[in-house]
Amino acid sequence: MNLGALDRRPSQLSSFLELILQDTRLASAVRVLAIGSPFGYGGVAESTTLLPLTRSALSGVCHHQGEQDQWSEDLLGSINEDPWIALILTQLCNLKELKVNVRHGAKHFDRIVGRAISREKPFLEKPIFSSLSHISISWYDVDEGGLRLYRVLPFLKLPSLRSFHGGMITEDYPVEDDLCETDSVGEVDSPQSEKPLLRTSNVTEIEFSASNGKRGMFDAIYSCARLELFKSLEGAKSTLRSLWLDYDSRHYSLCTESEDRYFGSLVEFTALRNVHLRYTQLLDMGIDAITPPATPLTDTLPFTLETLRIADCFELLLPILVSQLHMVVANRQERTPNLVEIVLRGTFGDREAPQDHSTWPRVYKIKQGVYGATGSLRASCEESGIRFHIEDNPN
Repeated sequence: MNLGALDRRPSQLSSFLELILQDTRLASAVRVLAIGSPFGYGGVAESTTLLPLTRSALSGVCHHQGEQDQWSEDLLGSINEDPWIALILTQLCNLKELKVNVRHGAKHFDRIVGRAISREKPFLEKPIFSSLSHISISWYDVDEGGLRLYRVLPFLKLPSLRSFHGGMITEDYPVEDDLCETDSVGEVDSPQSEKPLLRTSNVTEIEFSASNGKRGMFDAIYSCARLELFKSLEGAKSTLRSLWLDYDSRHYSLCTESEDRYFGSLVEFTALRNVHLRYTQLLDMGIDAITPPATPLTDTLPFTLETLRIADCFELLLPILVSQLHMVVANRQERTPNLVEIVLRGTFGDREAPQDHSTWPRVYKIKQGVYGATGSLRASCEESGIRFHIEDNPN
């Protein structure tokens, strides 16, 4: 059973909880759970009651009476979904995919995740997350910055997990005072006290969106011995197959110059097949970005490269880029023998030409000047058996 966009209002979550408590077969049948968007719910306190089944489930999860009393109080007077989501998760033993947004102070969610992964009561006899293969966890409490990486690292311990997506993750670690903080029942939240993981995770795909990695998300990468795809920063040089760095125009960011500079050589990425980088990240152009790169592109690309996508190209800078790509094609057999496709993406469409405004995103014809500037490169690619494409950035 797939449950998409489950209403996150406490009154609705309590109804769903009662439903799966009344029919354990239904709880066992749930494979995919997505907690709906937070934007339709403003966090207003709702009137809820705790039915006997809910109280019984809570009693079986809590470690002591003080915890149970506090959790009951949070359920009854909840202005957010945290206590309900945490209790629901304790009942879904066959969950394979989970998509959830968490907010600042989601102590019940943190506690349940920590206990489930550590196989503490009651999850030694009744494990959850044992079948979880994909998780998407995002932060939406903008006033508090982001979801700290150490709070989601425990998920990477799950033997069944293969794919992890994190939204608005920040690589900030707690100071000593944070680690000593306790909640109202005198417990330290388990994920807060997590140390960097050993290299034992089975996760093969990690994607971070709208996130900030001060240390390159090192702990997340290092823990995954078989990482094949990482959509964020450098890591896993011997296993990484796809590298995709891009600009997310939907997310507000205080961008600095250092965030949009040369990524560095990819030669040591010995399994890298697919590369998607912005023009300024791929070429070592310096601050002015108009002089030939200090490091030739042939010395940047990995030997195993199959597909090269270059984003945010500028028509003015095409001569430099075309010159560098000519060298890549000419040295293909020695440097990138598996290269089969090159894609240039930028603002190449003719915005002044008449357009059909009934379609969105708008489609613009590529400027003739762009075709002229890249014509010789296209011919070289065709002679070498390399597919060459030009794409316009949609509005």
